[in-house]
Amino acid sequence: MKKFTWILLLVLVSGFSHAQSQNVPEAGKFGGAEKQVVYKNQAGYSLQHMINNGHYQMRALIDYDSLNMSFLGNWPSGINYSLIYSGIDNIFMLGSGGTMIVLDLSDPEQPETISEVRSRSLVDCAFFDTETNRLYLGAYFSGVEIWDLNDMQHPPFRLARIPTESYPRGGVFAEGNIVYVMTVAAGIYIYDIENLEDINLIGHYPIPSSSLVWNSAKDGDLMFCAAGNACRIVDVSDPLQLSNGRRYSWRFRRGGIC
Repeated sequence: MKKFTWILLLVLVSGFSHAQSQNVPEAGKFGGAEKQVVYKNQAGYSLQHMINNGHYQMRALIDYDSLNMSFLGNWPSGINYSLIYSGIDNIFMLGSGGTMIVLDLSDPEQPETISEVRSRSLVDCAFFDTETNRLYLGAYFSGVEIWDLNDMQHPPFRLARIPTESYPRGGVFAEGNIVYVMTVAAGIYIYDIENLEDINLIGHYPIPSSSLVWNSAKDGDLMFCAAGNACRIVDVSDPLQLSNGRRYSWRFRRGGIC
């Protein structure tokens, strides 16, 4: 029994040493903006109306690190829910639970792991922006996490995290400083991340929670949302007018969008 205890202790110590090799901010300080939307309860007005008229405010996020406990690292590998091509020669990113594994597939018979991105929750969807080398993760209750992958050979750094009203399991996309988030039960949220210390919600398109969105795609100014057993097509060209955006739907059996 004593021998087993010593072995377990050595494993834990070596594990914490490895976890600290990632650039992990201290408890409650994840890097970048840690805010979520709170808005005044005005009956009959949509969230988009409140955004347009300034009837909402951003407040400091109450996070899930408790008391004097500090997050050092994690081992979140598990089932795959996401696979993306980086747009860079032979570099793919494979989801594994809460981990995104960055792979070099120059030799398909011997894939090489370049680095790992460890989020705070299960990764349902991901998007890589080749212009900024930023990786956007739709990470369950953690919200959308933004990671800097300019140096893929070394452990990446999380730039910011955007909590969402509903889990961002339906998809995440980015164009320049604009991030589009498809939540599973609260519709589309659009954020301006030009200043990572002051991320702003600039648009919201509600989709009834009775039509859960598990998958989406974006092509130009249109977002295609697999909502329930129908497809909604939303024009997101003007984030301030999403409530009046074009919407189409037709019925189909369960499926995805690509």
